Amino acid sequence: MPRSKKGAKRVKVESTDVERAAVLVLKNSWSIRQAALEFKVSKSTLARHLKIHKASENEEFQYNARCDINRVFSPEEEEKLANYLKQASQIHYGLTRKQFRILALDFAQVNKKKIPESWITNGLAGKNWYYEFMNRHKDALSLRKPQATSLSRSTSFNRHNVSTFDESASLWASWFIFLI
Repeated sequence: MPRSKKGAKRVKVESTDVERAAVLVLKNSWSIRQAALEFKVSKSTLARHLKIHKASENEEFQYNARCDINRVFSPEEEEKLANYLKQASQIHYGLTRKQFRILALDFAQVNKKKIPESWITNGLAGKNWYYEFMNRHKDALSLRKPQATSLSRSTSFNRHNVSTFDESASLWASWFIFLI
């Protein structure tokens, strides 16, 4: 029986530790095993990143996380998607999760991005992509089932009505304090 992906927990690798270990191997002629033990990095992880570095022929070692390799959108493009969700919410047009996943697929196709086959066959972005996107933007976004807002409610929420409410609320508060 295959193991579930949710059950497999891996230790996160600090990029600074990998970079320091790689510098020791490249410049100070340490063995990969020694450097990995010193900075508590997996030997195979360090060896993989050193192999990638040697193939790139760059002088400076640069750590690139493996999860960034298969990412569909760049951080700037993800920010555009997040801003679109915020703007849609501000004009009272909330998107459901499914609508957002369809939007992500359309955005990827318009920008000619390399996308997984499952996105095309299902007609929307994958659930894992959606949850990872929301994880990366959890401080700014939360998608919920949109609720209908009546036209009269959205149009009556203007500067004049809000200021009138504030004035009456302050009068009521002063009257209430007077009674106490």
